[in-house]
This record gives sequence, structure tokens and C-alpha cells, in this order.
Amino acid sequence: MIYCQISPFLNPKFKWVTEISVVSHHSHFFDEQRKGPYRVWHHEHYITKTSDGVLMIDKVYYDIGKSVFGWIAGKLLVDKKVKNIFAFRQRKMEELFGKK
Repeated sequence: MIYCQISPFLNPKFKWVTEISVVSHHSHFFDEQRKGPYRVWHHEHYITKTSDGVLMIDKVYYDIGKSVFGWIAGKLLVDKKVKNIFAFRQRKMEELFGKK
């Protein structure tokens, strides 16, 4: 289990617990929310060796629920925040390992 605090919209902090649910050595792993602000959080990480190094692809499926209010919050706040998280990670990976 991975325990942390996140703020998916505005400033409130939420306890977030995810679990690595699937692992395939040198291929992929999945993590899923067990407790937190999302109704659904399923994150797939795919890792492939290439001639230039390693390619990592993420697929994220999430739903914040709460009917029409969740949809509005998602469109106005959460979707952008999730995109920013992965943009930050991409910049950090390029900083640490170089850009190809």
C-alpha cells in the first residue's frame, strides 16, 4: 500500500491509499485507489525497452463521481490537475535521465 495526501481540487487535503494490484516483471504494473477522493482511480504503467533506452506509457482511468457536480469539478479543476501531475513527472524524468 502507498499512503499519501493529495489535493485534487482547490486546497483541501485528502488521505489517499493506493495499492499495486498487478505486476508483470519488466513489462507493466497497475495501481488502484483503495481509499481517497476518487470514485475510481486505476493507473497502468507500461515499460518497454527500446533501442534508445526505455519507453514508459501511462494509462489512467479515473472518475470523481458526485453526479453533475463531480463532472463540473472534473472539467474545471481535476482534469487539469491530473494532467499537470503527469507533465511534472515527464519533466522530472527528462531532467534525471535525459530527453530522447
